[in-house]
Amino acid sequence: MKLSSNTKKKTISFYSYHLNHEKYEQIENLAKQIQAYQNFISEIYYNTYFQKQKISYGKFITEMKIYRDKEFSSSFFQQICKQVYEKYKKKKPPKQQVVFKKLSFVGINLMTKPFIEESNNKYTNGIINFNIPKQGVICIPFRHSKKYHGDLSDITYSMTGANKSQFQKLYTCTLLGKDKLKITIVEDDNGTYTTSINHIEGIDVNVKHNLLQCSDGFSVDYDRKLVTKIIKQRKKYDRIVSTKMKRNIDHTITEKQYHLSKKNSRRSISMVEQCLVKLFKHCNKNGIDHLVFEDLGKFTGRLKITNKEFDVNYKRLMYAVKLVDIKNIAERIGKKYGITISLTNPEYTSQECSCCHHISKKNRQTQELFKCENCGFELNADLNASINIKNRILSNVLRKSCHQEIKPNKFIPIGIKHEEFKQIYTQMLNDIY
Repeated sequence: MKLSSNTKKKTISFYSYHLNHEKYEQIENLAKQIQAYQNFISEIYYNTYFQKQKISYGKFITEMKIYRDKEFSSSFFQQICKQVYEKYKKKKPPKQQVVFKKLSFVGINLMTKPFIEESNNKYTNGIINFNIPKQGVICIPFRHSKKYHGDLSDITYSMTGANKSQFQKLYTCTLLGKDKLKITIVEDDNGTYTTSINHIEGIDVNVKHNLLQCSDGFSVDYDRKLVTKIIKQRKKYDRIVSTKMKRNIDHTITEKQYHLSKKNSRRSISMVEQCLVKLFKHCNKNGIDHLVFEDLGKFTGRLKITNKEFDVNYKRLMYAVKLVDIKNIAERIGKKYGITISLTNPEYTSQECSCCHHISKKNRQTQELFKCENCGFELNADLNASINIKNRILSNVLRKSCHQEIKPNKFIPIGIKHEEFKQIYTQMLNDIY
C-alpha cells in the first residue's frame, strides 16, 4: 500500500496468486486486445496530431470513436484514448512514437454487488468480482491483510448510475505472468463514517433562494455572481455554435473553449465545496453527525422551466451549480468532518406537510411559502422540505421500507418507479400517522 500525504489518497494493490489458467487466459486475451488498441491509437496520434496540429482531449475522444469495434467496451476504449493522449501531453513529450509493452489496462467495474468483498475461504479471505464487459464476471480470490488493505467494507463506491443499487469502481489491472494478477484501486484517506443516526438533519438542495437548507434552520447560499458569469459565457458559446451551424461552418469545440469549460467546472465545484464546508462546520459545532440529501439525479431530465433570475433553463442552472454532483462532493468532504451522508428519494418532499403529512400540489401556493390545505400549517417551503427529508431516515418504518442500507446506518433509496413510490409512501404515512 502506498500512501501520499499530499493528496490524501491511498493506493491499494491486491495480488492474486490463486487464478486457474482458464481465468487468467480470459483476462490476458482482453489485456492483449487493449494493448493492440493502445498502440494503434498511439500511431494515429503520433502521425496525425503530435507536433503537427493541436487537438483538445474532448475532440480527440470524439474523433477516435470511429475506430472502436462495437464488440469492444466503450469504457475501456475511452480509457485507452485517455492514456494515449496523456502520454503525448506531458511537460516533456516523448521524442518518438509511444509503444505500450506492458499488459496493463484501466477499467471501470460496474455491477450490482461490490467489486471487492470478504470471503470465508481457508486460504483466501477476499474476493474480487472482476466484471469484463461482453464476457461476464470472473471471481478472483486473494489474501487480504487488514494491516495493508484496511477494512474491506470501508472501500467506497460511486453510486452515480441510473440504478442506485449498482457499485462503480475504477481500477488498474496488471498481468504479472504465471497466472498472477495485480489489481490497484485508489481510495480517499480522509477518515471514516460515523455509525449513528441520533443526531441527524435533512438537507434541501435548491437553486431558488439558497443552495443548502438544513432542517434546523441553518442555510448556505451559493455565489450568484460567479454563476451569472458562467451562464453568460455558456450562452455566448451557444450563440457562436448556432451561427456556425447556420453558415455550415465546423462548430466543433475549440481547445480554448474546452479549457474554459473545464475552468468553469472547477470553479463551480470549488464553490459547492466551500458551501458544504460551511454546512459541515455548523454540524460539528452543533453535534450533528448524519445528513440526509435528496438523490436528485433522476430529476435532471424533467426540468423545462426557465429561472427568471438567470434567464436560463433550470436544467442548465443545475449543471452550473453542480446540483446533481453535490451528493458525491458531500460524500468526499464529509469524511474529513466525521459526517455520514445518506440519500433519500426526492419525490413529494416539497409537497408533503411536515406537520400532518398531507401531500398535495396545492400546498405550494408560492415558491417561498408552504401552506397545508389540510391543516393550515405554514412554513418556509425549503425548511418544510428539509424536515420531510430528515423524517424519511429518522422514521423506522420509512427508513426500512424506502431505503437500502449499504453500510451501518448509511442509506440510499431503493429503485422504485414514480407511481409505485407514491402508492407505497402514502400507505406508509397512513400506517404511521
